Amino acid sequence: WKTKMVFDIVEPPHSEESFFSYIKHPFALDSRWVFNRNVIGNFDGCTFITESLLDRFKEFSRASLIVPSMMYPSTQDFESAQVVKPSINENDEFHIGFLSSLIKKDHPQLLLDFGKHLNKIGFPYKIHIIGRFEMFEEGRMWKAKFQKSVISGRTVFHSNPSDSERDRLLATFSFLVLFRFPDQLQRDTFPTRIVELL
Repeated sequence: WKTKMVFDIVEPPHSEESFFSYIKHPFALDSRWVFNRNVIGNFDGCTFITESLLDRFKEFSRASLIVPSMMYPSTQDFESAQVVKPSINENDEFHIGFLSSLIKKDHPQLLLDFGKHLNKIGFPYKIHIIGRFEMFEEGRMWKAKFQKSVISGRTVFHSNPSDSERDRLLATFSFLVLFRFPDQLQRDTFPTRIVELL
């Protein structure tokens, strides 16, 4: 009894395709092949990593589908959830880790707004940004924005640390935040490197 299963869906086909899009983004060709109706129909089971992908491509598969990783909760889920607020001592300082190259898909603007809000309510915190932001023009631009903002004194940058340095830092954080830019592509994809690390 042989079972054929596709186990990795990278991302959906690009809405605009050209020869240059395949050079700029190598996964474009892979996703174009993987999401072909005839290809998916050959598998006995298909596993998608987001609910958004499941909704969009479930009719392609002739078997039941599994969503093992990321699901987007409904408003009702948030309303019915019990929120546990940590007790904060006056002298405690919370260390918040953010793994990112400070590029658009990781939504650095949301982190900046988040820090400003924590400042406004007087929350004792430090934000630690860990990544390869020095290697990208966009990352350097966002680093400069943080350094000129009202939260500059509460932001610490750790540029491209070694694996052991990164692991040591992660062990010291009170929280780890993972942000995604609110567009369709980010809803359909997954922060794979971060998940592998965790």
